[in-house]
Amino acid sequence: MATNEARAQCLDLLREASGLPALQLGAGGRVKPQPTPDFAGLVALRRQLDQDLGGAMSPGRTRLTAVLALVLDVAPRAGELVAMRLSHLAPENTAVYMQRRPQHGTGEADDDWFELSEIGRAAVEHWLPLRA
Repeated sequence: MATNEARAQCLDLLREASGLPALQLGAGGRVKPQPTPDFAGLVALRRQLDQDLGGAMSPGRTRLTAVLALVLDVAPRAGELVAMRLSHLAPENTAVYMQRRPQHGTGEADDDWFELSEIGRAAVEHWLPLRA
């Protein structure tokens, strides 16, 4: 949320300097941040992903399932997820290499390999043939 707030502040400064009217975002201004999912919600999501992997899925659903499984296993930020490449997968899809990108250049980059769960491996293995 801090990144979006910084962007909004920059836009406000540029708008004011240009003499433009106030920016109207959506129906009521800025979007309120959503609460972090609780443990039960994350367990339910894993259960749903596991069920989805047992049946037929569209290519889009297969990709989304792989992305969600990676997010649950590795907890990447959006930019980290976008920067991932096939070369970041370990042989047999047992782990993924994550290049951490600390916000605002603060802190040390904590690049490391993260083991994928059974659901994570299955999701990636369902997605890879579609990606090809």
